[in-house]
Amino acid sequence: GILEHELSQTIATTRPLGKPFMLGEIFCDAESTLTHQVRQLGHQAFRFSLGDGDLSRVESRQKLFQWIAQHRPQHLWYSPTCGPWSSWNNLNASRSLENQLKYQQLRSNLMYQVAMGIVLYRHQVMHGRHFHFEQPSRSLMLHVHGMSEIHQHSQACQFDMCTLGLSDPVSKLPMRKPMTVLTTHPGLYAQLHGRKCTSHDNHQRIEGKTRFEKHPILRTEFSESYPRKFSRLIAKVMSQSPFQRPFNWTVGAWCHVAETHPT
Repeated sequence: GILEHELSQTIATTRPLGKPFMLGEIFCDAESTLTHQVRQLGHQAFRFSLGDGDLSRVESRQKLFQWIAQHRPQHLWYSPTCGPWSSWNNLNASRSLENQLKYQQLRSNLMYQVAMGIVLYRHQVMHGRHFHFEQPSRSLMLHVHGMSEIHQHSQACQFDMCTLGLSDPVSKLPMRKPMTVLTTHPGLYAQLHGRKCTSHDNHQRIEGKTRFEKHPILRTEFSESYPRKFSRLIAKVMSQSPFQRPFNWTVGAWCHVAETHPT
């Protein structure tokens, strides 16, 4: 498709710089804790936040693809917009035909994010590198057409974010946010999968507003930023075993592609 062509064109015309980075983080916020923690451990990482460009536009994608071509990140962490795909908005959509059409349109506008995730996933696996696709567990994005390719060649880490440090900044109560990360990295799967919350009482519901750094913020919005504990764990796993081969390395097609495209 168009995105695959754009990526291969950019890679063909971009010179790699220095040694490969440990991490490239995409669709994160400008102060993302994951990139910060990877750097804290002495590795190189880049983040492509919403402020770095609108990836529905060709010139912004070219910028991202150039960074990937230059820095060859061992890990790409991909966390596309979950809003219109969330279970909450799915419930809203079911309330009226008008709402249904509205959310269908919003999801349709974001399908490029799914397509780009698939293209970047293929690129990473083809070069023996890793790819991680993060969404809330009930996100409909995980089930759209095309995602089956990623499901097939990765493992789904299922966990609750409260077990990894997510709590309300005011009440300090834990916030249980069920998450899914599709990962090609066996070490990450071993560390993340199954960290489910065993206690359901005394949690802060993820609705309404709270305050963070003296400003009011929606809890849904606050919960989109990774807690330090979570980012630290991911950064450590990446640092300790960066060169584990992706899952399903022996699957015929991927194995063949990997052998013909050494890193």
